[in-house]
Amino acid sequence: MLVRMGIDEAKQTLLTGFFETYLPLTEAEETQLINEVKQMNKKEGDKIMEVMVSYER
Repeated sequence: MLVRMGIDEAKQTLLTGFFETYLPLTEAEETQLINEVKQMNKKEGDKIMEVMVSYER
């Protein structure tokens, strides 16, 4: 949803930080997310992976 909303990077960082802190994914959920991203079109999948990597930093 963050990618599709088209919000700026600062707001994305704030929101992903919130979700990472208060609603962390289980290992199974993270695996499911990665599998779903792989099935998306490349452009959208790349943007989602970029958001995922930025919150891991």
